[in-house]
Amino acid sequence: MAQALDLADRFVGRLETLRDREERGALAALRRSASEASGWQPEALAVVYPWLPRALGPREEDRFLLVASLFALHSMAGGSGTLGLSFRRLAAATASESVEKRFLGLLASEEEDLGAHLRHAVTLLAAHAIPVDWRQLLRDLRGWGYETQRVQRRWARDFWGSGEEPVNTASPINDIQRS
Repeated sequence: MAQALDLADRFVGRLETLRDREERGALAALRRSASEASGWQPEALAVVYPWLPRALGPREEDRFLLVASLFALHSMAGGSGTLGLSFRRLAAATASESVEKRFLGLLASEEEDLGAHLRHAVTLLAAHAIPVDWRQLLRDLRGWGYETQRVQRRWARDFWGSGEEPVNTASPINDIQRS
């Protein structure tokens, strides 16, 4: 597990270096790959593959490529916590019911649809200047799809659970519980 954390730290650190050095060509290649369902663009592979160990399988590579393409769409620094917490911040900032609906769709995503849901989510977060913790997202994606749905449960807890940041309590879930 420590090795996976180190890999996520190194990988996102390299993405941040691209951003900080304003490597426009590399970031543009990664952004173009965001429009692909698989994230599989030769230009993006040329950016990302030098950073990945050869031992990763295609499924793992896809997760790294996805995070790289999403980072290129919204490379704002300062994110902390899970995507559930980022959505909690978004809900507090917008007070829009559509945020919760979008979040519910993300939580219910099957792995083959996750990339599209994440692209929409990141675009929405970027539009409202809500940063993403890219290291945590990469770690979470590497754990997506487990039968226990531990990642989805943690995101849900961060979105709806009690905490310092308030969220709009008028939600379809709360309405169901009151009935």
